[in-house]
Amino acid sequence: MKSFNGNFGAVNNLVAVRGRGIEHRNLNHDQRIALAIGLQNGTVCLDNLSRKQALAVAGVTKSEMRRARRKANGNGHAPPAAALAADLVEMVGLDTAFDLLVEANTKNGS
Repeated sequence: MKSFNGNFGAVNNLVAVRGRGIEHRNLNHDQRIALAIGLQNGTVCLDNLSRKQALAVAGVTKSEMRRARRKANGNGHAPPAAALAADLVEMVGLDTAFDLLVEANTKNGS
């Protein structure tokens, strides 16, 4: 197996690569191809993914992951207003979220 320009702990011909470090390794094209082949055939183990990498691999959004984590918390409490606002901003953008919050505030008579 080719080296991927980093420190690897090889055990039983398995190369462990930290996902968070992939972008910082400055791999050339041939090294990226070798990495992809190793990931596909199981000789390279990818761990400690960044949130962005995990979301891309799983095909889910950050807000979906956030909601699932809160639900898994099981504390039964409503999510904090800041978390709801962050979800809203992520879904519709900051300008639209602000407009919606102003409209909701106006309808509530506040």
